[in-house]
Amino acid sequence: MTTPKYNKVFSTLGHECEMLAEDDEVEKRFPGNTYWDKIKRGWMRSILVHEKICKSCAIHLRSHGAIEKEKQRHIRYHPSSIHPFSSARIWWELFMTFICFVQLILVPLDVGFFAFNVTMPFFTSVYFLAVRMVTDLICCVDIGVNSITGYYDESKKEVVLHHHKIVTHYLKTRFLIDFLSSIPTHFDLFISMNYHSHQRLEIIMLQLLSTLKYMRFFTFNTLATKLCNIFGVDFYVRHGVLMVLTMLIFWHILSCTQIFGYLLFDDKKNYAAYKNTSSFKAISRSLYDGALLIYTASYGVEEPENNYEFMMTTILWFLSKFVQIYLLARVIEFLRAKTSPKMKYSQMVKQLVEFMRHKQLPLYTQKRILTYYEFHFQKSYFRENEIYATISGQLRQEIVMQTCRQLVENVEFFRDLPLNLLVRIVSCLRSEIYLTNDVVVKANSPGNCMYFISTGTVAVYTTSGKEVCHLEDGDHFGEIALVNPEPSRVASVIAVETCELYRLDRKDFIKAIHPYPDLLEKIQKIAADRMEKTNLMEEHYKRDMATKRLY
Repeated sequence: MTTPKYNKVFSTLGHECEMLAEDDEVEKRFPGNTYWDKIKRGWMRSILVHEKICKSCAIHLRSHGAIEKEKQRHIRYHPSSIHPFSSARIWWELFMTFICFVQLILVPLDVGFFAFNVTMPFFTSVYFLAVRMVTDLICCVDIGVNSITGYYDESKKEVVLHHHKIVTHYLKTRFLIDFLSSIPTHFDLFISMNYHSHQRLEIIMLQLLSTLKYMRFFTFNTLATKLCNIFGVDFYVRHGVLMVLTMLIFWHILSCTQIFGYLLFDDKKNYAAYKNTSSFKAISRSLYDGALLIYTASYGVEEPENNYEFMMTTILWFLSKFVQIYLLARVIEFLRAKTSPKMKYSQMVKQLVEFMRHKQLPLYTQKRILTYYEFHFQKSYFRENEIYATISGQLRQEIVMQTCRQLVENVEFFRDLPLNLLVRIVSCLRSEIYLTNDVVVKANSPGNCMYFISTGTVAVYTTSGKEVCHLEDGDHFGEIALVNPEPSRVASVIAVETCELYRLDRKDFIKAIHPYPDLLEKIQKIAADRMEKTNLMEEHYKRDMATKRLY
């Protein structure tokens, strides 16, 4: 089967190249044509890594080949885990962001105004209570979903899908907050509960337990930040909106909690204040009291009448100041971010867009340029040449060896080379980036270098248009040009997707291997054998084409 996304027409060379998909592991694992089999296959595909999502989040999954290998690893060894960069996980996080926001609005209202069910029956209505129960149950389900969802290990640059490791990581990080903020606290749909009855103490305890759901704000903030990164929301827009939402949510929570606190310590005064008051007016008054408490040292409309109310007001006032300090820190971070790598990249892209608009470049060219910058910098600006210039030669050598050694060792005639020679060859590599449809090598053109594929996929085909193969991460091509003094390329190579290649020039290779004449002779023999096989394949293909024309 073929992957539609990679049906690319290379009009320059007159060859239609299709990227062949890997064997469908999902079909193998869930064979059959029943309705249930189709559902299982659909679910399995939805929890596998999604190409667009992982390329924006995981630096080690930048090519089609790497993503296909990740899918196969997932299906074969961890089929019951949800990939953190899957479409199913992203949709669930979008849904949970909405649920957390709903809880941060409804729970404070419930805590503050549940007791006033006589004059404000909305807070004990079936609709309000049903939404509260459903959101609590969804949060409980979220704990289960998080327990089977993998996570991205930043230190190792890999996705962890092993169940034991997932659960251990979850218990160490978010589990306690999720558990405490997911405990159901409303059973009014099944049990009649009245604040002004003998159940007053039980209801107050449930309401106090409900305040733990305020911790859902941290989950909301984490999910919103992650989704903004995935969908490429502008840095200023993201931080500005989150700061405003933080202030509004805290204002809402503090105002409603203040009403609940006064209710605990002076029930009669509070009930009289809200008697014959509509829900809208009650909420407006609570917001006014909360604003006075946050922005001034005022107590609100009425001064506290006992030590408990004084203590509660003081605690809430200090909390408001901590939140103001937190917001101030976010503003300072927001301003300092102008010098951060991500912000520099954003500014560089804006300058690039203005440059392209000034030059009146066509839209197709603009997209290709932006794709190049995004792939090269990974949305974080840095100056590689300046970094290399400030470190020692030994460190530069270690970095290059760490990056490229495996690529070079994959070449047949580079295996078992002396370490000193391998280091010299690796240090000669130069990184190049090719976009989709770019011609890397053209058949019959002079060749003076070979290429190693770091990430990406290329298509290889002969001069007559026969597609030979696709090469992916870790593969190489063009090695014959290293040892043939007057070579002509025997095949054309086209980038099927955005690729990062490392180039090794013949002059650098000859200079590096000059002290090892025996190795050079061996490499020349291997290259000659490979060239002969390629020529035989080309001749066989031409004979087949000639036979087809006759018939």
